[in-house]
Amino acid sequence: AQGGIYYNIGNVYLLKEDLDSSLAFYQEQLRIAKQLGDQKAQKIAHYCIGNVSKSLEDYQEVRNHFLSILEIADKEEDQEILLEVHFTLGSLYDSMEHYPEALKSYKTCFEYALQARDEEMVKSVCRALGDIYQDLLHHREALESYQMYFEAAFRLNDRLAMGEACCRLGRIYELLNQPHEAKSCYEHASTIGQDLNHEMLIKKAQIQAILLAFNNSAAKGIAL
Repeated sequence: AQGGIYYNIGNVYLLKEDLDSSLAFYQEQLRIAKQLGDQKAQKIAHYCIGNVSKSLEDYQEVRNHFLSILEIADKEEDQEILLEVHFTLGSLYDSMEHYPEALKSYKTCFEYALQARDEEMVKSVCRALGDIYQDLLHHREALESYQMYFEAAFRLNDRLAMGEACCRLGRIYELLNQPHEAKSCYEHASTIGQDLNHEMLIKKAQIQAILLAFNNSAAKGIAL
């Protein structure tokens, strides 16, 4: 009960955007939860401290507390928590540009998402994997990830995500020197944008298509 009081006070300070005070009360909640051996309360406290630490841009603390959640959840075989924590760690490592760790966390999250048949998470993690592979210039892996991103969006009937996936796929096809496939992807994205009346997606697809045409013309001119 005492730990719950600290949790509630921490939430009040969080709402007031007093992060330092909020953090102090969450840390006290964690201390009490450890004394009582209450693992559920420990997970909650680690989660709260991790989120506040993220707002404070203390990424090492975020990592430490989410790894602590992972350790508890792994013992309990809590699939839902494992899924969320691996995705959070992947996102954290990505923001820190620790790409090998990010890929490992995202791939583990992907496996859990498949087991849980969580299509939303499959969609999110495939997009994240594709973005990392593109940053690393691993175009084939990026292509495969973005294709799975599109397929998950299709299964969910998430038309906006399908359009965004087409834009990403188009860019990868460009980098793989497959302009016809790239053009087809941009046209598909533009059509989806028009169907949804989504101006930003339409503009993005059209701009990428214009740049593709310009680059192709320039390449032909150089060849001549």
